[in-house]
Amino acid sequence: MRIIGGRYGGARLFTPKGHDARPTSERAREALFNIIGPRIDSARFLDLYGGTGAVGLEALSRGAEHVTVVEIKHVDLVARNSAKLKIDSSREFEVIQADALYTLKELALRGELFDLIFADPPWKDGAEKNIVELAANLLKSAGWLILETYYKTDPPLFEPRLKIVDSRRYGDTALLFYERSTTA
Repeated sequence: MRIIGGRYGGARLFTPKGHDARPTSERAREALFNIIGPRIDSARFLDLYGGTGAVGLEALSRGAEHVTVVEIKHVDLVARNSAKLKIDSSREFEVIQADALYTLKELALRGELFDLIFADPPWKDGAEKNIVELAANLLKSAGWLILETYYKTDPPLFEPRLKIVDSRRYGDTALLFYERSTTA
């Protein structure tokens, strides 16, 4: 696994041993960043269920101003990967070791807002509905939530502040792009 583009492009990342993680494929990650394109410039980016940190590190590599990665289990991999890239963790990169849904609530209480939120929950957890509902509280006006799911998962549509603006499929993976209303 590697960083695909930007200032860290080509850098190899440490990956988990065993089969208890499902990192976002390079193909899906490249497509994701091609779709969000210039939205990443100077963005505040939240990476939920960060795993190795690859998506958050890719965001930083491509111009995000600040990245927060939330990971409960593989936080050591995120730390090793950010250290390998010599990232200034006090200024541009933060790792939170906690449950993603709990963290969404805590960040909302602190008044945090993000331009882009990426969430790749375990496919069998059924967390998608809660993620969509809670992420709506953290998105800036016209901000995007990108939800990575199993392609057969029905997309959560009930959050009135968010609408699906795009969806893509890459093998078994679906990327759902939600935009926060500018009026709600």
